[in-house]
Amino acid sequence: MNPFKSAAILVGYFFGLLILIHFSRFFGLITFCVSLSVLGRLEYEKNAHELSFYCRGELPAAFKTWFRYYGLAEAFVRSAIFGVLPIFLFSGTGAERIFWLAFLFSCCVVIGYFGLRFVQRRARIDVTRWGYVRFSVLLGLLFSVLSSGISGIPLTDVAWQAGKSKWWRALNFDEIAELLYGLMYQVNSFISGTLHTILGDFIGGLLSLLISTNIVYGFIIVLYSLLLLRILSREPQHAKAPIPVRPIA
Repeated sequence: MNPFKSAAILVGYFFGLLILIHFSRFFGLITFCVSLSVLGRLEYEKNAHELSFYCRGELPAAFKTWFRYYGLAEAFVRSAIFGVLPIFLFSGTGAERIFWLAFLFSCCVVIGYFGLRFVQRRARIDVTRWGYVRFSVLLGLLFSVLSSGISGIPLTDVAWQAGKSKWWRALNFDEIAELLYGLMYQVNSFISGTLHTILGDFIGGLLSLLISTNIVYGFIIVLYSLLLLRILSREPQHAKAPIPVRPIA
């Protein structure tokens, strides 16, 4: 593909993703569809090799069918979770927080694309399988580190919002989303402070990044990195070369 065209698609994808994220519910639906497509393919391919790993003998046909449907059901549930998670992350009353989280998320998607492309070109690896199984945790760790400085609402506001929902009025969706992010931020802050106190600043700081709840978003990031790789890996279909004709002796 022409490098200028690739760069244009990459920039357009970045800004398109940045805009799409702000429509959080629609973005959650797209995430569900993308995840179901990727996980459905992985489950379909995994069934051909998985039974020999778990079983010591030949299974009846009924059990093979059960395993296949169980894998598809698991892929559906995971996709539903991945569709719900970004809705609450990118919703709320803090517009500045949402913008910076969306920006960092999009940056991680682009970084994931370059990482997957590097692996694809250097080794004969199915990057869809490898990316989801191995690369998602690394991208989640990257997103966790980058987003660690984006604070949620203070603990006093968390208590106030929770009290208001119980004794005054029900919170709307944006207020609930902001409250949930604030709770996650306070949980991460508590874990980080505890690890710093027990293990010291250096080791405690490293472990606090590994235990952060934001790592789970790496599975969603890798889905969009794979989608971008699929878009930019499409090669134009050229006409087939004519079959050489042997001269008659």
